[in-house]
Amino acid sequence: MSIGFLTLWLYTIGVSLSQVTPVLVAMFVVIGSCDLIRFKYPEFNKLYVQAVGFLMREKEVKTFNGVIWYLLGINYSIFTVLKGYLIVGGVIIIMGKILLRPPLVERMDT
Repeated sequence: MSIGFLTLWLYTIGVSLSQVTPVLVAMFVVIGSCDLIRFKYPEFNKLYVQAVGFLMREKEVKTFNGVIWYLLGINYSIFTVLKGYLIVGGVIIIMGKILLRPPLVERMDT
């Protein structure tokens, strides 16, 4: 599910930022800690990549996970931006994914 659709769904059912923020902060801490540990201990990195490697881009096997930067940006935004702007940002993410996605045939050729 796109994060933009998730954002709109949470907004429409009335979930407050105070309910979402602790989860996002915890996700950032856990995923960030795992990345720090996996780069310090190669054995852990092998296990980590075997377990969740299918969710990672190829370059993220040797670099920091892109989700860390995403969660960092989301957490920063929650603490500094008004809720309405956050929702508009979610809608822009949805529209960007829909409008900028290459046609299926073009994606299959690569």
